[in-house]
Amino acid sequence: MVNKTLISIVTSVLLAGCASSTYGQEKMPPPLFGDSHRAQTMGGSNEPQTPALRRLESGKNYIVLIDIYDDVKKLSKLIGFSGNYGHIELVRDGISYGCRPPQCSEMSLASLEQKFHGHRFEVREVQINGSPEEATRWFRENLESKSYDLLYRNCTDAVVSMYNASGDRTKRVNPVNVDRTYATNEQLRRFMAESGIPKPNRAEVFFPDQFTQVGTLIARDMFGGR
Repeated sequence: MVNKTLISIVTSVLLAGCASSTYGQEKMPPPLFGDSHRAQTMGGSNEPQTPALRRLESGKNYIVLIDIYDDVKKLSKLIGFSGNYGHIELVRDGISYGCRPPQCSEMSLASLEQKFHGHRFEVREVQINGSPEEATRWFRENLESKSYDLLYRNCTDAVVSMYNASGDRTKRVNPVNVDRTYATNEQLRRFMAESGIPKPNRAEVFFPDQFTQVGTLIARDMFGGR
């Protein structure tokens, strides 16, 4: 995801909006299905039980913001955002596309539901002024089964790269300037130092929280129900 127009991506631990900044220590829901498998080849039912997921329509584009990874949410809060979300996925035609430890993959909504069971989430419908098919094709050719990388291949990178691949150039989210934010935010620097989080070697980054201004809110729910 590298277009500065939509989202320069959370590819940094600073805003690691997709995986824990304490990578390898974060309490992450265990992958119940092989992430590299296509939705059609996964075991179990491909029908999610969560009402909000069952209502998603084919042919439409959605982003799913997930309330998980407390350290990422803390970083986001210190930057000035809500601190509600620490991960993001893109959904189209019943398949979720994303980068999460240990690798990037597409998975069925039922698998997504089980992976993040018990966590709250928000679904937003996004109109793409480009080709969604090109976006999903790009993911399969460039990210599918690639190892997750906290700094350069994470959840926001996946979403932004797919957006760019679609051909849409509409600016929707303003990036966070890493150097300026790090230099002027003492609380942020202290938290990062205490948590062992290095300053990311990137010009700009984004938090999943920032995507709450993109598209139209469709639903808020909890994976697996209440």
